[in-house]
Amino acid sequence: MLYVAIVDVTQRVRPSDAATPQACDAMGHGRTVSIDLAAPFTGGRIVDLAGYVHFLRAPDGLADLHGLPSGWTLRSASDVEESPTGRWLRVYAPVADPPQGTSQGRLDLYQAFGGPAGVSGGDDVRTVSVNGQAATLYRSSADGELVLVWALGGDGLAIVANEADFTADALVRLAEGATLP
Repeated sequence: MLYVAIVDVTQRVRPSDAATPQACDAMGHGRTVSIDLAAPFTGGRIVDLAGYVHFLRAPDGLADLHGLPSGWTLRSASDVEESPTGRWLRVYAPVADPPQGTSQGRLDLYQAFGGPAGVSGGDDVRTVSVNGQAATLYRSSADGELVLVWALGGDGLAIVANEADFTADALVRLAEGATLP
């Protein structure tokens, strides 16, 4: 694991100023910092001391999702920003280049490690059962997006899909078939 913190050492704070909130003048401006390490980093997890965990590649312990319809295969996988425990997103779709900006024609599987999935949505919310455990199913009446959130072991998982492609019951069956290595 690599621990990273960006610290401004160019400005000194007097003890009397330490309790005074300071506005960030960098709002909306991206910054890139390059550093040389004493040795190559061969790990896959970076802990940002601002409170987030990032993955450079697929982390160990990913849940397997069983029962996807024929033709629905993994199309992309990536780190999800702003997660205190680290989250990984996998996108499944029947086409090589799934649509962006919609839940139709794709199934997104989020996994948070050691914490909640941090995913929600929809104006219709109900509790369902996944393997005898309470889970939350969200449905958006505007576009038919479905979000199923549940826990497996200590990890939070969420499936985002659309009722044009999956029924709510089909998402529950997928969740019940998920396994950890």
